[in-house]
Amino acid sequence: MALNQQPAEKPVLNESGSHLDVHSIFPTIQGEGPFVGENCIFIRLAGCNLQCPMCDTDYTSNRKQMHIEEIIRTVKDIHNQVAHTYKRECNLVVITGGEPFRQQIDFLVELLLMHGRRVQIETNGTLSSSYGTAGRSRFVTRAGTDGTAVPAKREVVAGIT
Repeated sequence: MALNQQPAEKPVLNESGSHLDVHSIFPTIQGEGPFVGENCIFIRLAGCNLQCPMCDTDYTSNRKQMHIEEIIRTVKDIHNQVAHTYKRECNLVVITGGEPFRQQIDFLVELLLMHGRRVQIETNGTLSSSYGTAGRSRFVTRAGTDGTAVPAKREVVAGIT
């Protein structure tokens, strides 16, 4: 396995959150955490504040800036395609990266919740967000099992009742 050569990137500060650097948006089945096995839509944001040597996730290539409304439309289109093709709902949206909290994602999360989505945020746990203390959120913290010094993975789950 090749070591991660993607450069670490600083958090994006003083941004409105109206545009985000997105690597990809795609349907999948959640493979870990409290929603394992559920149909979901991944929003993989570009960039990470760390450069973990064993990271195997490509989060820098194919980067493009997307307006929040374009992201919401893409999620809706994917949801409709999955519902039509597989006759299953796909209301879980997983925001991942890289590191999602490197960018201002609060507005995106609020819009997804307003559109009836459940939101799971996969983070390396080194940056903070207002969703860490929101009453409708909860954290699921897990340490990595590969023995590296990578910070524990933390998931913020919003929209849980």
